[in-house]
Amino acid sequence: MSEASAADTVGRMARPGTFDPQRGYPSIVPYVRYANPAAAVQWLSEVIGAREVLRMTLPDGRIGHAELSLGTGLITLGLSTEPPVGTPSATRSTLTAMTLVFVDDVDAAVQRALAGGGELVDPANDQPWGLRQAIVADPEQHLWELSGYLREVGPAEWGAEVIDQ
Repeated sequence: MSEASAADTVGRMARPGTFDPQRGYPSIVPYVRYANPAAAVQWLSEVIGAREVLRMTLPDGRIGHAELSLGTGLITLGLSTEPPVGTPSATRSTLTAMTLVFVDDVDAAVQRALAGGGELVDPANDQPWGLRQAIVADPEQHLWELSGYLREVGPAEWGAEVIDQ
């Protein structure tokens, strides 16, 4: 790909189904498996405003793979054919993985998550790094950190340091 072509993709997503990072596909994409991907697509669309851009339907009518876009980000979903092993309760300090997603209104997104069968893990709070954040579990217990930008805060102000620029 020419430098001009690569530059044309900066700041925009590749065409759905094009998995080439040189053409705009993100370099890191969360892939979350669900027993009911169709319900997950609906929940994520309603709660965080994601838009389904690609779907692979299996011969039995279930979703085998789906991609949802939100801004310049992408979430991929797949069918889990085995039942979940267990879903231990998590707190902000004990969870091992979650997906951070930016929304326009954290408190409204939390209310939509709860109304849609999700659970509150950590209530919305203004964080010292300049974000308002809450953690919710979706109906299949995947964790989502709903985040909204409040203000610019330098890393040193909240105890971090920039390592490489």
